[in-house]
Amino acid sequence: MTEPLHGVVLAGGRSRRLGVDKALLRFGGQPLVRIVVDRVAGICDEVVVAVDRPERFQGVALAARLVADVALGLGPLSGLHSGLKACQVDHVLVVACDLPFLNEKLLRYMAEQPRAYQALVPWADERWHPLHSIYNRSCLPEVERMVRRGGGSMRDLLSRLDVRRLSGEELRRLDPDGLSFLNLNRRADLARARAIWRDLRQD
Repeated sequence: MTEPLHGVVLAGGRSRRLGVDKALLRFGGQPLVRIVVDRVAGICDEVVVAVDRPERFQGVALAARLVADVALGLGPLSGLHSGLKACQVDHVLVVACDLPFLNEKLLRYMAEQPRAYQALVPWADERWHPLHSIYNRSCLPEVERMVRRGGGSMRDLLSRLDVRRLSGEELRRLDPDGLSFLNLNRRADLARARAIWRDLRQD
């Protein structure tokens, strides 16, 4: 029997660079956060959305439980902290809310890998993708130490964990166009994502 896997969608960012709330951007008539939650829900037994202000999603129907970030202002570390605390299972799939092209085949492949790690993290384009990863709940003490010290980057966290790297070869086999990691930090990213969405006729 497969071990349970819960999902955490990180939606606590202020979207300062983009200038609009990423989570509520619409693709195919739906808020992006709902698209992300639905794809994660197809893989996970339960989904949590870690958010700075739960009232942002008032009126947005989500197949998920909202949890408020406890340690505000620490970036993705805040959401990871809240999400790991909210999930009472050993392994948690963590993704950002601004990934319109999450690939369910890739997510399922990740979920099916032997779970002998603290973090299963894709390595693509010469960098880690910690907001498209699976974490063991044993990470929580290290996350809490970083929170108490005032935060830190996700890369800092990975340097303290036993990480299983998901190789470029594995990623290309399941996601040859590399769209899984296309996130929306800038207006150019949003324009590119909308053009790709149209080309894929997802509207």
